Amino acid sequence: MTKRICTPQDRLFKSLLAHTEVARDFVAVCLPDTLKAQLDIDQLSPEPTTFVDDALDECVCDCLFSVPIANQPSYLYVLFEAQSTPQRDMPIRLMKYLTTIMEWHLKNHPGTKVPIIYPVIFYSGERRYRYSTRFLDLFNVSEQMQHTITEAFRLIEIGCISDTIMTKHPWLGATVGSLDPAVRRDFEVIKHYAACFRTIAAAEHHTIMDEILSCWMETTQFDSTAVLTQTLKRILSDQWGEQHMNLLEKVQHEAATTAAKEALEGGLALGKAEGKAKGMALGRAATELYLLSRC
Repeated sequence: MTKRICTPQDRLFKSLLAHTEVARDFVAVCLPDTLKAQLDIDQLSPEPTTFVDDALDECVCDCLFSVPIANQPSYLYVLFEAQSTPQRDMPIRLMKYLTTIMEWHLKNHPGTKVPIIYPVIFYSGERRYRYSTRFLDLFNVSEQMQHTITEAFRLIEIGCISDTIMTKHPWLGATVGSLDPAVRRDFEVIKHYAACFRTIAAAEHHTIMDEILSCWMETTQFDSTAVLTQTLKRILSDQWGEQHMNLLEKVQHEAATTAAKEALEGGLALGKAEGKAKGMALGRAATELYLLSRC
């Protein structure tokens, strides 16, 4: 986290909230009854850090407290915004702060879960704040679809996609297979996706196959491209068109040329460096002999 220059307002804000009397009044007035009943005010303790971006002006201050809520370690995050007008995107900014707090907590307490982080914002503008304070209200979705934002994200494990599904959906299978890191570690893994690639090759969809082959060649070490070529020929020999074989050979030749050029340039650079070092060493030796001869 980038260290932020602490302004007088920031110092005062943190200093006042560190006083027990101020903290108690803050809790009594600013927190909902359901939370106050679960919060242990006697253990309210300020954390010596800030999460406000340096890019914001000096009228933004924040303070993070650690405090047990429902007998569980938790955080209370207080943000003071001396803004002249309400801001519709405030929930997004707040979400960024909360995410940063989560990262900060996990870094300082590895192996633990993220505790409750309850945010409170002080707004000092003259206009009444009319915008929603709910993050979900920023989305143009119906209540029936809000679960797509709050529920667990969808995770697809490549290694768990069955052969049946990939055979039924070969275009997806080919996409997954072309991006599978296991293929670059062991080209024999291509056999797992052979049916998908055969379907695409038989459909003569040259653009997709060319893109896949080019990517493979670009991300493969030169000494492995020959193995990749032979593996593809063996697995896809029936439907593998002459055009793709030519592409493989062309890309392989380009890779060999590039590798040879890089090796030559590297050798020349190394030779120059060694020659320069040798010349400097000879120069130092000559200088020392000269100085000795003057003594």
